[in-house]
Amino acid sequence: MVFRYVTFFTCVVWVFTIATEMVSLLTALGVFWNIDGTVVGLTFLAWANSIPDFVANVSLTRGGKVRTAVGGVMRVVLRAVI
Repeated sequence: MVFRYVTFFTCVVWVFTIATEMVSLLTALGVFWNIDGTVVGLTFLAWANSIPDFVANVSLTRGGKVRTAVGGVMRVVLRAVI
């Protein structure tokens, strides 16, 4: 039972570490290219957050599950608002 909690905690730590490194990398690129942090946040970070959803929706549409893809698009919009 303890192994499950340790495994879950380890996964959370890994996801946090990788996400932090990605944000730090994009922030460093913004500093290197002399781009304001707000612009980096509104462009690079927003695009990086939306690309997996785009790929999933295109895959669903090509697989013939158009209604599911439309639902995924609506979910992305609602998640962005909330």
